[in-house]
Amino acid sequence: MDFYFYYLDRCPENYEGDHCQWPICGIHGRVNVITRTCECYSNFAPPFCQDCLPRFWGEKCSHSLLLSTDARDLDFFPFCRIIFVSFSLFLIYISKKPFLYKV
Repeated sequence: MDFYFYYLDRCPENYEGDHCQWPICGIHGRVNVITRTCECYSNFAPPFCQDCLPRFWGEKCSHSLLLSTDARDLDFFPFCRIIFVSFSLFLIYISKKPFLYKV
């Protein structure tokens, strides 16, 4: 990539540097100096940290399609968790406290 852009007057979009070797990650990520790629902060998608990951949206990509359930709505239902032990065997764990999965 360095050789190809060496003779261009302008770098392509989202790249900068003398030989257009550095990506521009914006305020939602940082550049890894070893791999020369963007490391995006939470819920932002590579390669340039401009868009949200799938299932997230909003200015800070903090909104998700999976909404957490209020524990008070689940008072009359047992809380079951399926734990996979192997490909053919699984266990069901019943607890007194609800568990919420964070995506």
